Amino acid sequence: MDKPNNSLKAHYDASYYGNVYAGFDNDAFARRWALGSLATMGVENREYAAVLEFGAGLGQNLALIQAREKWAVDIAPESRTACEAKGFKWTDSLEAVPDGIADIIIARHSLEHVASPYETLRALRRKLGPAGKILLAVPVEAGGIPKSLTEYDEHCHLFSWTPTTLKNLLIATGWEIETLKLHNGLLFIRSLLLLNISTTVFLAFRTLTTRFCPLKSAEIIAVCVPGKNGA
Repeated sequence: MDKPNNSLKAHYDASYYGNVYAGFDNDAFARRWALGSLATMGVENREYAAVLEFGAGLGQNLALIQAREKWAVDIAPESRTACEAKGFKWTDSLEAVPDGIADIIIARHSLEHVASPYETLRALRRKLGPAGKILLAVPVEAGGIPKSLTEYDEHCHLFSWTPTTLKNLLIATGWEIETLKLHNGLLFIRSLLLLNISTTVFLAFRTLTTRFCPLKSAEIIAVCVPGKNGA
């Protein structure tokens, strides 16, 4: 993985995972959260030969994807413990992943944590097979001046994007964009209960929330394939 400096890397410790992944010790909640996340990204319910998740966290997304080979890339010891326990191939560096191996790459809220999103997207492109796709989600953020100007905040984001700047970055790094959409995170956790009815009902509610409600915790979701010309 594109490694942050030592001071930032040290922040991704047990307390970080305890805050960001609060409630994920409940298997039912973790499964619903992953189902909702993958559904909003448009991950197809099919079997893949190999899948790579960049920023795999506790492996909750990979656990639900059907694939004969699963690669998890992250930098935190907690991620390694969780992903290896699930039988995934875990590494802290994209360099350890064979080129051209993945049918699908998932990068959900990970690109904002790396030192060079440009170089990371170029590296991810090399890991994807010629007929593969990358599905990524990144934050849209707005806010006032932070309280502390000397310490990292809880999430440690280094970047955020607009739909236009993400489009430009993807083009610059050799990707062809199939879809680009905005998703409103308002009421996301509560809406996960709709998955008990159907994924269709859940996605319809997410669409209405994005269209008619004030944006909160907004994210941009992109589905891309390798461009015909290299970056």
